[in-house]
Amino acid sequence: MSIVPARAGRARGGLHRVTIQQRVRLLALIGMVATVSVALVAFANLQRSRALTRQVVVTSAADRLFLANEAVRQEIVGRTLESLYVTSSDATSDADVAPVELAGWVKELAANNDALNRLRLTEPLAGSTAGVATALDAFAASARTLSDEIYGGQRAAAVAQLPDFLKSSDAIDTQAGAVPFKAEVEQLNARAGDSQSRAVVMLWLATAFAIALLVLGAQWVVWRIRTALRQMSAAAARMTGGDLSTRVVHGADDEVGDLAESFNTLAETLAHTFDRLESDARRESFSTQLVEALEMVDTEGEVHETVSMAMAQAGSFPTELLLSDSSRAHLARAASHPVAGAPGCTVGSPFQCAAVRRGNAIVFESSTELNACPKLRDRPGGGCSAVCVPVSFMGRAMGVLHTTGIDHEPPSADVVARLNQIATLAGSRIGTVRAFQQTQLQAATDSLTGLANRRTVEAQVRELFSEGKLFSFVMADLDFFKRLNDSNGHEMGDKALRLFSRVFGESLRSGDLAARWGGEEFAAVLHGLRADEAAKVLDRLRLRLAEATRSGDTPPFTASFGVIDSATVGNLELLIRSADDALYVAKEGGRDQVVIGDPVLLVPTARRRSTDHDARIDTASLSTQVSRDSH
Repeated sequence: MSIVPARAGRARGGLHRVTIQQRVRLLALIGMVATVSVALVAFANLQRSRALTRQVVVTSAADRLFLANEAVRQEIVGRTLESLYVTSSDATSDADVAPVELAGWVKELAANNDALNRLRLTEPLAGSTAGVATALDAFAASARTLSDEIYGGQRAAAVAQLPDFLKSSDAIDTQAGAVPFKAEVEQLNARAGDSQSRAVVMLWLATAFAIALLVLGAQWVVWRIRTALRQMSAAAARMTGGDLSTRVVHGADDEVGDLAESFNTLAETLAHTFDRLESDARRESFSTQLVEALEMVDTEGEVHETVSMAMAQAGSFPTELLLSDSSRAHLARAASHPVAGAPGCTVGSPFQCAAVRRGNAIVFESSTELNACPKLRDRPGGGCSAVCVPVSFMGRAMGVLHTTGIDHEPPSADVVARLNQIATLAGSRIGTVRAFQQTQLQAATDSLTGLANRRTVEAQVRELFSEGKLFSFVMADLDFFKRLNDSNGHEMGDKALRLFSRVFGESLRSGDLAARWGGEEFAAVLHGLRADEAAKVLDRLRLRLAEATRSGDTPPFTASFGVIDSATVGNLELLIRSADDALYVAKEGGRDQVVIGDPVLLVPTARRRSTDHDARIDTASLSTQVSRDSH
């Protein structure tokens, strides 16, 4: 087992797996077999010692039987000689007792001889005792015959038989003396002692072998585990130092191998976890930077530029941001990758995009697959992979972020995650900017006419005064507007206001500002013009208004104008008052005219207000207007 900074690879064969427990069991089995074998040898030696000891006992028994027979034989010889040569004073008593005793001794001799024959003696003794037994049988037979002759009154025959009898007794002495009882016993005792000594040695050897095998096996297991732990400790130290590629390489298919494999699995998991955390940190950093960048831009164009820069950081794939117009019916490219360019998606409207319809990002492995987006097919570059991320704001679809890659090699999960972040944050910022611009527009314009409101005009006039620029300020009022409202209804009045607003705005230059001041009153700022120059513009406006009212959508109406320039007055309040007074003079002078104001000649407010809201029907003016229209 060794540590290398590489990924460990080892095929684990379940069928050939040998665990430490199995190896220990194998060692124990071998030790048991060896111990039992030695123990069996020791047992065999013990058995041999016991057998030799028993043989010693048998030999000793045979020796005792020999000694007993010797005593009996001596008694038989003595009694026979005594009965043959000694005359008893009591012949009857002698005749009754002697044969019985002699017969008893002969019987005892025969019994001892039978016992001796039943003994299993060693080979040297068995051969010697066999001859002795035969001689004893012959002696016993001779003794019985001699006894019968002596006590049967055949003394002469007994005397004649006596030499053979003594000869058979001497033969027993000769053969019995040749039996090596003592030597055999000594030899058997020596052999039994040797066997017992060998048995003891074998038993000690078996015990020592078993203990040694147990100790060695335990030492091997401990060494193996300690070695593995040291290797894994070193690997853990390397991992602590930051080297997450360190793995423990091993070849064992046992518990130690399992431990090393578990360590490698842990290391692999840690490496993946750190990779994921680093990836998450990079994405979080990217998201934070993108949020901060988008917070610093105020216009949608700046948002598009920021998104383009974010595309470059997200990856090197062709990428584009397609956004819908105000009608949300058409998509147009708003931003693209600054280096790789745009992939050129042909989707026409947001809901033609599958990602927009599903509401989540879609990754296409290949444009050639059956379930690929139809817009990916037949592109000039051939087959491709793609990622489409919907762009929305508060649940409303705004567009799609589209990226293409190599066929069957779509952008990685990290790139897809960054594209999702771009789409989410860009959609939120664009929606916010658009909503803010819409709010600003609504706050700065009149909802009925679409012109700027009074607040906008006042702000621009103050700015022009602060910058010292020349401009003319115009106040306008529709003539007899209350009468028009009362006679034709407020809806017709609104149409008249919208018509005048359109003509008013179209008659001014692109840089000028037209606004609704309030009610039927309007105002305008004409940049760079003196009052007399502005009056000419307003006269042309009156003519265009007259032409517009001939269309028949509204009853004919006119407007009166008061104008003054910034060179005549020096502040906002006086400027407005002077233009308003000029407007009053225009109305007093017959209406439908332009009057240049003079701040020296101020018209009393009460008088002007009564004229502004006069509800009487001016028949003379109306007749003049009708006559003018008829011509």
